[in-house]
Amino acid sequence: MKKEVLAMFSHSLNYKPIEGMNILSLTETEEDIEVIAEMKEKTARCPTCHEVTDKRHSRYPRLVRDLSINGKTVSLLLMTRKWFCHSAACEVKVFTERVEGVSPYQRKTDRLQELLRELAFSMSAKAAERISIPSAPPLAMIRFSI
Repeated sequence: MKKEVLAMFSHSLNYKPIEGMNILSLTETEEDIEVIAEMKEKTARCPTCHEVTDKRHSRYPRLVRDLSINGKTVSLLLMTRKWFCHSAACEVKVFTERVEGVSPYQRKTDRLQELLRELAFSMSAKAAERISIPSAPPLAMIRFSI
């Protein structure tokens, strides 16, 4: 699908991609929306020594939940890249790119995590569960990282 068509489709769904994200595919069904994306950057900064590298090691799919749109669950499949660190002094030789808006090791975007945290702390557990069902999987399936 051409980038212009994807941009129009994501705009009509009111899907706001994470900063720096390039949408590769967007599929909508009756119950959910699946977004396949990768980051636009052609380089990455090592999280340990902060040296910039352009030598890619590999990539792998990372499934992340995002805010729902019109009551539909949004699954974000990020094609996350691994990079080689060039610094001889750095103890890390291969690292995974960091995505702004998705914390390392998390399965939810930061914006979804923040919404769930606000719900959890602003009302009773039962009321939060009723409200959050359109936004995410049932709360029983979600671990809050506070």
